[in-house]
Amino acid sequence: MTAQMMNISFSNCTFAHPGQAPLISSLNLVIPPGITGIVGDNGTGKTTLLKLIIGELKPSHGSISAPSPIAYVPQDLGFGSYTVFSDIFGLTPILHALQRVEAGEYEPELYEIIGDQWDCAERLHAYLCERSFSPALEIEQGDSNALNDFFDRRVESFSDGQLVSAILAAALYSNPRMLILDEPSNNLDSAAQAELLARLKALTIPVLMVSHDKQLLDICEHILELYSGREGTEFTLYPGSYTDYEQLLHAAQQQAAKEAQEAKTEARKQQREWVRAQERIARSASQVRHSGENDKLLKRLMQQSSQSAAARVQRVHDTTRERAEQKQQLAQRAVRKEQHVYFRMPAVSGHAHQQILSLVDRQSGAHMLVNYGDRVRISGRNGAGKTSLIRTILASAPEGVSADIVHAADGFRNGHFSAQLMTADIGYIPQRLLCEPGMNLLESIARANASMSEQQIRDALASLLFRADDVQKDLSILSGGEKFRAAVACALLSAPAPRLLILDEPSNNVDASTLDWLIQVLNSYKGAVLFISHHEHFASSLNPTFTLNV
Repeated sequence: MTAQMMNISFSNCTFAHPGQAPLISSLNLVIPPGITGIVGDNGTGKTTLLKLIIGELKPSHGSISAPSPIAYVPQDLGFGSYTVFSDIFGLTPILHALQRVEAGEYEPELYEIIGDQWDCAERLHAYLCERSFSPALEIEQGDSNALNDFFDRRVESFSDGQLVSAILAAALYSNPRMLILDEPSNNLDSAAQAELLARLKALTIPVLMVSHDKQLLDICEHILELYSGREGTEFTLYPGSYTDYEQLLHAAQQQAAKEAQEAKTEARKQQREWVRAQERIARSASQVRHSGENDKLLKRLMQQSSQSAAARVQRVHDTTRERAEQKQQLAQRAVRKEQHVYFRMPAVSGHAHQQILSLVDRQSGAHMLVNYGDRVRISGRNGAGKTSLIRTILASAPEGVSADIVHAADGFRNGHFSAQLMTADIGYIPQRLLCEPGMNLLESIARANASMSEQQIRDALASLLFRADDVQKDLSILSGGEKFRAAVACALLSAPAPRLLILDEPSNNVDASTLDWLIQVLNSYKGAVLFISHHEHFASSLNPTFTLNV
């Protein structure tokens, strides 16, 4: 395959979600081979761009060409598509047919399903062991019963980090000509992140990935930036890594600010010149009117000549002033006005030594109390049971807790810990943000707090950058970052306000400015915070009261 055939090309491409303004307008772009990172604020269309490339969405105008086949790892990891582990690799029908043949069944259709894949389980196991997939390493070579049990394990029994690793392995198992990843480092601990970096660096096929992970983006050879400009999303391809991109963007913005200031100074100068020209024209006209000339014809000729000269001078100054103003406007457009999320925290009732949660480690007997105002980090490797502990805590909530909390807990119990919540006022932001089909932002907040008027909800959502018609958007079409902001709004605006906030990997899918905002929000929040995060900067910024290792 030639280098040109490895490109991704957009030709006059336009796309809009139904009933929405175009997200992409008349895009002409070529993404070269290599590792390319896609960056931009939440909602600029990064995931939409990926779905257009793989053909899941179709442009309303224009065309897209890309290498084929493409392996795609989506942002939500495709969790809803998988029931057992072998589903991730598309081998479940073959493995089940093999098990039936081994049990003594000989129907012809079983052999048709198996084809030449008689050793697929062993080959896949070896492949996963080569990739240091820890659950596979626990199975002894030749133990067919353990291997069958492994492939039949339900996906919810694996940690999300393990599933990310498995889905990436499955994507590469089919030898694609291009790999597309949407936030691949979410949910990965440091060891898994290091493995991901090493695997991506070793690939010989083009890689296109959306990410907010600066460490991951620094292995890129190109950075495609999506920026929400005055006239829609702007696409700019930068050479080099994310660090190079930051330096280039900073230099470009400094130059743009300098040119805008120079243009502003020139526009003011031309405005002053225009005013002075008006004054000179007025003085000249006055002098002609008050000249002592008695000859009416000569005086009229002098007035006409003066007016003609004044008109020429005014046209010149008008043109010069208008050009200076246009140049200032164009220069100012190149200077970015960043939008920042802000949020007024609701009043939360409680006092410094009020007990919120009791935890007991069944193995060691250690007893931990979480009080109002505490910040507690739950830490541990992927698969250690961090999310399971949160579900155990939620399952211990007293009566009066919201239906969403009951559904999230689903009666779950972690055998390692016992828990007892002392409050039903809980806000929970899970790792996987699920949206109720057909519900929009206004409706979701109204359900969480029936006492808020529509205008109060609109004001609150505007502070989270959901303005005007944005509040009517169906939750299902929001980007990952937008869903996160919506989830924060639902948690914090619920009535009564939560005394305990529980967050599972909240730094996933949010851009840098939103993460900084979240840190500010949580640091100003008066209640208790319990959180899981692999993001060290985020975790340390909350200054945890203590860390619970599982």
